[in-house]
Amino acid sequence: MYKKILLLCLCLFLAACSNAPDPASSLLLDPQFDTEEFLPDYDFRNEFGKWRNMCESEDAYYFTVTGNTYLHYFDKKTESYGVLCGKPECSHSGINCNAYLAGGGNLMFYDGYVYWVQQGTLLYRMRPDGTERELVQSLRGGISNSVWLHRGYVYAVQAVSRVVEGENQSLIRLTQAVLGDTDQEPKQILEVPGVDYFYQVVGNTVYLGVKHYVATDETNAELSFTLSLYAYDSDLGTLTTLAETLVPNHMDVDDMRYLDGNIYFSSSGDTDGALLQYNPSTSSIDLIQDMEIAMPLHVGVEYVFGITGRDDVRFCIKDFQGNLLREGQIITDPTISKEVWGIVPKLLASDRILVLLVDSRPDGQPSTIYEIPLDPAKPIRTLISIERKLS
Repeated sequence: MYKKILLLCLCLFLAACSNAPDPASSLLLDPQFDTEEFLPDYDFRNEFGKWRNMCESEDAYYFTVTGNTYLHYFDKKTESYGVLCGKPECSHSGINCNAYLAGGGNLMFYDGYVYWVQQGTLLYRMRPDGTERELVQSLRGGISNSVWLHRGYVYAVQAVSRVVEGENQSLIRLTQAVLGDTDQEPKQILEVPGVDYFYQVVGNTVYLGVKHYVATDETNAELSFTLSLYAYDSDLGTLTTLAETLVPNHMDVDDMRYLDGNIYFSSSGDTDGALLQYNPSTSSIDLIQDMEIAMPLHVGVEYVFGITGRDDVRFCIKDFQGNLLREGQIITDPTISKEVWGIVPKLLASDRILVLLVDSRPDGQPSTIYEIPLDPAKPIRTLISIERKLS
């Protein structure tokens, strides 16, 4: 009887082992990546998504500004800032400066280094003290519009064009390569028709939202667009289409954000704005809140932020229920308030927003990063002011 019980237990054990995942089939590059928990040293920071061009370490922010070819830092403790170059006696005035980027972007802080991309194909890195600048690898697969690092991989998005049956077609391509592997050809994850895209990363899943124009009548006079959402599992190497939703032609999608297990999109039109949310039960992206903000909208931590570059650079902040948190203007000088400003939200944190303003005039004012607290009782302040430095 004892032998029968022992044999039964052994059979159950072997059956359980046969159903266990095979480590050899996993595409994870390190055992520590086998988790959905956030890994501060190796995970992409979703708040620094598309076009933000800022990253941060525990001690500092690292950023670029329009019209200035150098990488800058802002020390969180001392609130001092400057050009990120550790070369002794460097004049910070040419290509030999460690901080010289020449139009570089896609800033990332990964495993103790500041990374960036130059010319859309060259991945560089440098220590956070401005030393040890080096070329890491050339990115294959074409000029990349967006690049991010996550758990040992380099992800890149290329916006490409192709002629199909005599007609030009715009495509969005997502590729993956191993960080530091200079010989490997990138893996193409996805290539679909599209004119714009957004991305977020959680655990071992990359989420990509793709916008694509479609004709709503036979004459092509009326155009709307579809918003598609894809999920790539970097452990299994599988791609899933989560949703494809038709968005009215008077609306545009501005931003995408993953928060607490939910995926949100912000949308705006000429007279209104809205918050959308991916609904897994219906495989759709649904309107959940009208925001009544006639500005391009960006998604923060349980709030949306709208800002316009005209008429005193006005802004508005509302929570996800549409309640007003704060509104106002940044530029109050009546002599320049009607000028057109370039505006880039750099960081949308839980308690504050950092916004870069760039004067579009050739002899305009310095590029400035403003801090807007969500608490209306706290004043807006100038955090950083950088003079133009084109060479």
